[in-house]
Amino acid sequence: MKKIIYLNLLLLSFFNLSAQDINWSAPVEVAPSSFGNDYPRIVLDANEKPLITWGKGDDVYFSKLKTAGFSEPTQLNNDIAAYIAGWTGADIAARNDTLYACFM
Repeated sequence: MKKIIYLNLLLLSFFNLSAQDINWSAPVEVAPSSFGNDYPRIVLDANEKPLITWGKGDDVYFSKLKTAGFSEPTQLNNDIAAYIAGWTGADIAARNDTLYACFM
């Protein structure tokens, strides 16, 4: 029984030593606070660049990473009121050069 306990402790210490470290960097501003920050969603395009959607009130916004930061936010629902809250909003998916956004 002691051998099993020692073996388990040895295995646990090995897994602990091989754990990955998280290196936090400075935050990158996507858009000014006037655009809101409800229900953000992030996906990657074919070039591994982030595409982000989020909402404020009845509006859904989109931005993508460029060389010098994120693009100016684009409103996705020009004439349609979207249902946005802190716990629900637009969902997105990306495939190659196409972004799919759906919202209520």
